[in-house]
Amino acid sequence: MTVVGAVVGLDGRLSRTPGGWSRGLIATVVGIVTVTLFGAVYSLGVHRGSAANPEHAVSGKAYSTKLQISAYNGGATYDVPLHVAWRDTRGVMNFGSRPACLQPSNRIMPIKFAWVDTHREGAWRTVVWVDCAP
Repeated sequence: MTVVGAVVGLDGRLSRTPGGWSRGLIATVVGIVTVTLFGAVYSLGVHRGSAANPEHAVSGKAYSTKLQISAYNGGATYDVPLHVAWRDTRGVMNFGSRPACLQPSNRIMPIKFAWVDTHREGAWRTVVWVDCAP
């Protein structure tokens, strides 16, 4: 006897479903695809530098307000995202938050940061990380 549209569940029982897919199997497949896509997008966003587009680590000056952070180096100005990868004073990397060393202060301070060449969102150089370590 051939059973069409049957699935063996985790409990070992055979269940018949329309089309042959169980809800658990669909949920598992959707979960795996979601996690995989999230990981790929996150990886692309965090690691923008590559051999073809390397990161450029520089030291400069920064000025931060509540609504923006600007960095300066060698006559160039960089807009620092308010939520960027950054290294704290203990050397721990933080992702997706405002750097602790660039809290709104309305003053100029020394800063180390890295940028890559981009042609997105009107910016030619995008800051990809900030180093708050001394």
